[in-house]
Amino acid sequence: EMQAEKSDEDISLLVVVVDMNSHQWTNRRDNDVLPSSSSSSSTTTTSSSSSSSLTCFLDHLFFFLKAYLSLHHQNKLSVILASSGDSMNVYPGRIKSTTSTTSNDEGEGEDDTDPLISLHASMTSYLLSLEASKNQNTTTTTTFSAALSMALLYINRMKQTNKNIHPRIMVMNMSPDLSNQYIPVMNCIFSAQKQEIPVDACILGEHDSTFLQQACQLTSGLYLKPHLHEGLAQYLLSTFLVDVYTRRHLSLPKLKTVDFRASCFCHKKIINAGYVCSVCLSIFCQAGMKLSCSTCGTKFALPMMPSKPSSFKPSSSLKKEP
Repeated sequence: EMQAEKSDEDISLLVVVVDMNSHQWTNRRDNDVLPSSSSSSSTTTTSSSSSSSLTCFLDHLFFFLKAYLSLHHQNKLSVILASSGDSMNVYPGRIKSTTSTTSNDEGEGEDDTDPLISLHASMTSYLLSLEASKNQNTTTTTTFSAALSMALLYINRMKQTNKNIHPRIMVMNMSPDLSNQYIPVMNCIFSAQKQEIPVDACILGEHDSTFLQQACQLTSGLYLKPHLHEGLAQYLLSTFLVDVYTRRHLSLPKLKTVDFRASCFCHKKIINAGYVCSVCLSIFCQAGMKLSCSTCGTKFALPMMPSKPSSFKPSSSLKKEP
């Protein structure tokens, strides 16, 4: 269990996983309802409506990130982008070259430059590169499990350097769930649960995410699906800004119902009922059930079940004579 109170030596680490799937944002072009919330953030306008909608979303996100870093000077931040067939950590590693070019001859370097300004420019340029390569890229799915794995690896590396770090993961999700991602995603969720890392989720798509519902339930995280996207920055500030210690004193949204259905290992489809291997806990549907487990090779001893249950009729020979 986590300690009851937060000490002065504790450091908060927030790892943000952002869904940058250009195909999903393109499908949203008819519902472009994310106006900019920060007039000071200037971005390059593009002709694509999906790029415009995503750029406005970044303004809301950076407004939240600035508020998070302003809470305490020791707060740590990491930003991971998940796109079509690719995931990359853009902050704090990939923007050092951008900030180093802004230093002058008087010795003023990266410390005098706002890192989020360079991060905003880096993510905007990454957005433009996604739009340019969208026609050549045939992959339309988001590598969500890879982004979660990168977040867990980064947290593990930070814990080795500082034992007082208390991490949490926040996922900004736009893409729908994929059944073939169930196994790697659940492995990441169980790893986060074992390390006591809360996983928060902000759903920007039309439908709820079954995977993220289970992640928030198992890791004691927060799950939110904003109804008014024009106030996204307010949703982020009022729900995901504070750490896990402060949340105990606030009234935050909680999940009322969680979809715990699993995906079968044979067809990668979500099922309501199935068979579970007693050795490796692999799940199979009725159509994919065989004499042995395809994962570990264990042979099953299944009795032949009748297709239709026969009606029970008591035997007349068991009746007692008066």
